[in-house]
Amino acid sequence: MGIKCWSAGLEAAMTSLTLNHDWGDTTTPLEKTLSPNDWRLKEIHAYRRRIAMAEQISHKICINKIREEVDKCHFQDDEWKIRFLYEHGMSSGTIGEVLDIDKNEICKITQTYHIKNFGKFTVQDVLANIRSDYKVH
Repeated sequence: MGIKCWSAGLEAAMTSLTLNHDWGDTTTPLEKTLSPNDWRLKEIHAYRRRIAMAEQISHKICINKIREEVDKCHFQDDEWKIRFLYEHGMSSGTIGEVLDIDKNEICKITQTYHIKNFGKFTVQDVLANIRSDYKVH
């Protein structure tokens, strides 16, 4: 069972903001519209923290499930595991999280595999690999 992100306090805060027309305009953040001590802003910040925590927990659960699936394959060495995850579209950063292997080693193996199977490793491939590990929060 996951974290319950929505709360009665958040519901009350949103209702109060709506009834009192305190949302402000669409271009001004709520943090600039309300006082830092406003209970409604505190409820919204608490909700954002719960969402972030739930995302982290979900990510860890997924990583553990992927580890379990890789273990079921009974690969003989790390290179096969890396190639398997790479073939299934996983970025080198995420492969590192799953297998707990140095990212440089993963990049060497995936680059060699890519060149052998798909030809030249282009600038676009490198850019796609970099972007795949870019996280937006």
